[in-house]
Amino acid sequence: MKKIIEKSISEPRSVEKLEIRFNDLMEGNMHSVGVPNAALGILACLIALGIKAQDKIIITPYSPGSTIAGAKLLGCELIFTDINPLFLSLEPHPVWNIIEKQNDIKCIIDCDIYGYPALSNCFEEVKEKYGVPYILDCSMSLGANLDFHHTGFMADFAVFSFNETNFKGTGQGGMVCVKDWRRYEKLLQLTQDPERTRRDYPTGLTNPYFYDFRLNAFTAGSVLSRLDGFLKKVEAKRKWVSESRIPVLASNFAPCNSYQPSYSTLVANIHKVKNRQPYEFDPPPILKLHIEDPNLYRSGCKMTDTTTHYSKSIIEKIKLLTLKTKNQ
Repeated sequence: MKKIIEKSISEPRSVEKLEIRFNDLMEGNMHSVGVPNAALGILACLIALGIKAQDKIIITPYSPGSTIAGAKLLGCELIFTDINPLFLSLEPHPVWNIIEKQNDIKCIIDCDIYGYPALSNCFEEVKEKYGVPYILDCSMSLGANLDFHHTGFMADFAVFSFNETNFKGTGQGGMVCVKDWRRYEKLLQLTQDPERTRRDYPTGLTNPYFYDFRLNAFTAGSVLSRLDGFLKKVEAKRKWVSESRIPVLASNFAPCNSYQPSYSTLVANIHKVKNRQPYEFDPPPILKLHIEDPNLYRSGCKMTDTTTHYSKSIIEKIKLLTLKTKNQ
């Protein structure tokens, strides 16, 4: 930890280097900017899109509260749709149906639950045909892959988290990756310090009334020094899940080349497993469905008729898997 602190203090360009590292992670397909945490990162995306009160947003009913916090703060009308029973992220077809019937949907917010990549590849046509931006909360899925690309690659905005679950000792921190350069420019102008904006626009005008959503140098240096090691641990965890064939989450399949979860909430003693000793398995926590929160309805939230039954049946399936695992 001492070396990490010294490196963070002595490296003034640590934020810039970490942003470049995420650009590389996204294969040069996106532009990255550091933020204090994932919740503010999602809020920054909404601000960059010009989202305001009463705007309609399609959003997953099953995610951490931080995923919907920004939209709720802005006073948006949240429309919950069904989640896929296998991956627990948004099911594409109900989203299609709503967008085809309503031409005033401003964006879609999805989430990689427990490190399982969302079906972002299924929303490509929605974005192209209707121009509805797709924001993906990747706070649980750093190191996961979909269709041979890092998760978030196919989103318009991908938001990552550097919290204690991923990087011990960093406290907070996050990264927003933006596909469209104009949206990236808007995000910089509205949410970043003028000094950060001048790095990409040396002679351009800066906004004196910006939201100060900056990533601090210590967090950036800490994450940068441990990112490669973290990704190797994710790969080792993926290999362990594949070899042990334990029931994980709502799916019971091993990772394949085109779909590789990060299993962010899976904690296991790999050494014990290799030596055929009894292993400890920490199943993922059961998140509360947003549709069960009565306070949300006071702010104009809507949901489809099938969401309640469909989502609750998935929760019961997860509980059964958790019970089965604990009894092994």
